[in-house]
Amino acid sequence: MKQKGFVLIDIIIGFALIGLLASVVFPSISATKIQICKAEKKATVIDQAQRIVQTLKHPSVINNDLLDALTEGSSIDYDDNLLSDNLKATIYIDSISENYQIYSVEVKFLEEDISAKFQASRNEK
Repeated sequence: MKQKGFVLIDIIIGFALIGLLASVVFPSISATKIQICKAEKKATVIDQAQRIVQTLKHPSVINNDLLDALTEGSSIDYDDNLLSDNLKATIYIDSISENYQIYSVEVKFLEEDISAKFQASRNEK
């Protein structure tokens, strides 16, 4: 007797193979999506921290008042309306010499452990 078409066992084996392949592929796809999302967030944090550092390097009344209010070892939350809602920026004064000030800017996501910290310096008045 000559068979035409698929037998039930052929179809079951086909579905099992498809299921096996799917169980291997889907976790790697979701892990890749998570890594991409973290990389995008890290890039955002680095960009924001560098922007704040560049802003504070330029002498202005606001920048001078902000950095002069800090003493060595102290920190202050940096409030900027351009900063995203889920980001927090903090300025740390690392050291102050006679006419030189070294500060760090740290930006981090509030809900995740993703942050970037940059150090800069400026001449005192």
